[in-house]
Amino acid sequence: MKQGTTLPVESHKSQAVIEKYGNLESAIARLAPTTIQNAIYKHSIKSNKQAFLTDSISLSKFAMAYSKDACYALIELWIYELSEFVGVNGKITQLQVQQLANMIYSEAYTLNFAEFGLFFTRIKKGYYGEFYGNVDPIKIMTFLEQYLTERAKSIEELNKEKDQENKRADFQSYLNTKLTDEQRMEITEIMNNFIKQVKR
Repeated sequence: MKQGTTLPVESHKSQAVIEKYGNLESAIARLAPTTIQNAIYKHSIKSNKQAFLTDSISLSKFAMAYSKDACYALIELWIYELSEFVGVNGKITQLQVQQLANMIYSEAYTLNFAEFGLFFTRIKKGYYGEFYGNVDPIKIMTFLEQYLTERAKSIEELNKEKDQENKRADFQSYLNTKLTDEQRMEITEIMNNFIKQVKR
């Protein structure tokens, strides 16, 4: 009797990504700067929390599904687009772009593409500062560090909110739990003792 093959969990996840985003060309088109940033404007994603809570794919899951080199290439596309947008005289070189893409991935592989898009949108708005003369890779990495610090705080706040919500739900669930006969008898005894004390 032939046994079925069980794929590792990560293979199933990668397959789900490919089913959702299509082949590599389709995935890159759907995750390109213009597409993502249009979605950010359309859905008014302005906070780290909003971006984090989207169901957008992360850089690491993209790399797992399509390859790390494909992810680097996609990040490079974002960097080139930023360089064109900024419009300074000193354009970023190809070598700088390649090295910067590798560094961004190593620092920010957990970001989903909504978060990634929000980060680049903020750079374009001058949220972290301005470029003078050229698109500076060191500045971009400094901006990324700021973004990741803000993101970590937002996730911590979100986790606290979830914890409080869970506590509220647990408390309400406890109140809604039916009393056992033993608990009823205990409450009755407490009430009777209280009434006796009041009558004295």
